[in-house]
Amino acid sequence: MRSRISVTIVLCAVFSAFAVSAVAGKPVFLKEVPNGGKNKCPTCHLAGLMPSKTTVNAFGKDFRSAGFRWTAELAKNDSDGDGISNGRELGDPAGAWKKGDADPSGNITNPGDPASR
Repeated sequence: MRSRISVTIVLCAVFSAFAVSAVAGKPVFLKEVPNGGKNKCPTCHLAGLMPSKTTVNAFGKDFRSAGFRWTAELAKNDSDGDGISNGRELGDPAGAWKKGDADPSGNITNPGDPASR
């Protein structure tokens, strides 16, 4: 009985460590795109699911391909296929925003969610 409890405790500890490491540090990416804090994790991840490498939405995949950096090319793309460029959705259609700049104002929507227009 004790060995079962010990195994359960160890498995819970390992799972918890994995879950924390899978998510830890990722919110810094919100500072890498304009208005990243507006939509929070669903900017790059499927809404309603715990952020992980397997719950990345179309914008998150494109962001990863861009080296986790905001670029003019990423701004021009329409990751979610809703007819609106990522840059327009995040308030920076030209892709001129740089990390540390003030967030652009305007009608901010989610470049990873085609229903967000």
